Amino acid sequence: MKGYSVLFSFFALMSVFLTVGCGRGEGELRKFIREKSSQLSRLETRLNLAEWEAATSGTEEAYKKLQEAKDRYTVFLANSKDFKFLKSWLLKKDKIKDPLLRRELEILYNYYLPNQVNPELMRKINGLETEIARKFATYRAKIDGKEYSLNDIEEVLKNSRDEELRRKAWEGQKGVGRIVEAPLKELVKLRNKLGRSLGFKNYYEMRLAATEMTPEQLFRILDRVAELTDEPFRRLKARIDGEIAARRGKRPEELMPWDYEDPFFQEAPAVFQVNLDRFYRGRDVVKIALDYYDSVGLDLHDVIERSDLFERPGKSPHAFAIDINRAGDVRILLNIKDNEFWMISALHELGHAAYSKYVDKTDLPYLLRTEAHMFTTEAVAMFFEDMTRNPHWMVEMLGVKREEIEPYIQAMKEYLSAKALIFARWDMVMTHFERDMYENPYQNLNALWWIYKKRYQNLRRPRGRNEPDWAAKIHIALYPVYYHNYMLGELLACQFHRYIIRHIYGGRRDVSFAHEPRIGRFFVEEVFSQGAKYRWDEMIRRATGEPLKVDYFVERFFR
Repeated sequence: MKGYSVLFSFFALMSVFLTVGCGRGEGELRKFIREKSSQLSRLETRLNLAEWEAATSGTEEAYKKLQEAKDRYTVFLANSKDFKFLKSWLLKKDKIKDPLLRRELEILYNYYLPNQVNPELMRKINGLETEIARKFATYRAKIDGKEYSLNDIEEVLKNSRDEELRRKAWEGQKGVGRIVEAPLKELVKLRNKLGRSLGFKNYYEMRLAATEMTPEQLFRILDRVAELTDEPFRRLKARIDGEIAARRGKRPEELMPWDYEDPFFQEAPAVFQVNLDRFYRGRDVVKIALDYYDSVGLDLHDVIERSDLFERPGKSPHAFAIDINRAGDVRILLNIKDNEFWMISALHELGHAAYSKYVDKTDLPYLLRTEAHMFTTEAVAMFFEDMTRNPHWMVEMLGVKREEIEPYIQAMKEYLSAKALIFARWDMVMTHFERDMYENPYQNLNALWWIYKKRYQNLRRPRGRNEPDWAAKIHIALYPVYYHNYMLGELLACQFHRYIIRHIYGGRRDVSFAHEPRIGRFFVEEVFSQGAKYRWDEMIRRATGEPLKVDYFVERFFR
């Protein structure tokens, strides 16, 4: 018994030493992360300010500053010694007692991961991205000698009865593809080189891994969405084709891509005899959006004060939200017109801004003051943007009389269903094309694009067309391996919708989602304030009580 006692004492003593050593190590890790977070904060703030200046001015000098800020940022994250330190801790992360510290480690590791490459390679990637960004921001289609903005193009596609003008507008929008094709193809090859240097099959798989997702996990979800939408989309497309053909004086089989009103057929065409633009004409779209968010307890007036809202030469024609410093400087960029499209955009971007603004900045460290995942912020934005087709919302927020919108109610319901279906199928085009492009960037990408356009959208390729139409989609160049987040966001938005209906409205569906502060409290307490404290799947389970599901998307729109 005495020998056993001595042995027990020896192991007990060793346990004390190991515990003390682990504690000391945790302190070392904590110090390292605090130091790197502080440096990262300064670099990210500078980068975000440079991106904002470039997007709002379009000047060569601004884009040069953006390039320099990107270089400094990526050089910092390319530090191989720092990465090895983080990797050594990641291998034993389960021994870290502080859950916030463990989560910071995971996130900081994923920051460093994509940057562990030759600095010269990263500079080339950054340079090409900046060059392409400027080309997109300053491109204007020319039709018969006249310049057309994206808003102008969409106006022609939506309202013009002149087929030749619609064709020219569609081709004009695609013209940016020819301008960026060469640098974009080179960029894809460099990105793949980066991914392979880190031990991944290609850039696509590396980017997914850096966002805590695998291709198998992603496409298991997307394949289920494709399966469940096949038949509903076939029926919807037949109806759309029939109505558009009748309007254009064609047979359905003669319809061309420029007949569908949206350059990519990612939005539902106006075949449901409803155009709500008249309810916004002459109205202050931004004020309506702010009033709505106020009504659910989300104050975004300070965001608007810092934002850039109206189009002008040189300014980016797109829309986005940006968190400059994770300390309260949140902004949005819009190109407002008094129509429903920009009402949707305002609600959408302010949804992103609300997420960023209401992240807990008191108890969460810098690295965790961001969304749980890119698609979780998309889910919030999509949840709020759908309000424009809710008749109860229109009565309360626009002051529209019920009898004014009564004739539109069924069409609005059909529109939301069509919008969800059409976007789901468009998302399949983007995600499958992008995955295949990175798997083999040397294949005929022009043909591949139209293979997927036919498979998922049932669109005809114009006879003899062999153009880089895929390159005209800005996300492929500047927001790589991102588009699937919109589909995942739609799924989660439907899950949020169902949760709020059940837990706030007691199952009632005829509600406006306005003047209900409990909606704001739910998002702030269960989603926004949590930041990146939990992985995306754990956050969703905690917020809604169950994992991410496809069922609620189908239930909401197709049953």
